[in-house]
Amino acid sequence: MSIKSKGWLPGKADAEKQRSFVQCYEALKVSKASEDAIYFMDATHPHHNPVAGYGWIKRGQDHEIRSHTCRQRLNINGVINTVTLQATNCFSESRHTIHSSLYSHYL
Repeated sequence: MSIKSKGWLPGKADAEKQRSFVQCYEALKVSKASEDAIYFMDATHPHHNPVAGYGWIKRGQDHEIRSHTCRQRLNINGVINTVTLQATNCFSESRHTIHSSLYSHYL
């Protein structure tokens, strides 16, 4: 046996919406022109600080983990072409979030 961290499962996945999306996606693949591509896009905002969890620490003692609270947020927007599997990404290191004008850059 070993000690392992638990994984997460999405708690609110809607099976009917997923089936509907797959049907629309399959129809789009069939109806598009051969020179057209389908793209998927998503954004993420990774954290630069460690996550404090649990550990074995001697009674009466504390154990701190240094953090980097002054670091600005890193925004990553990624796009993948489903035909060529070519990925494109955009990095933005700022306090601002990824917004519609950044998405329109890819259109």
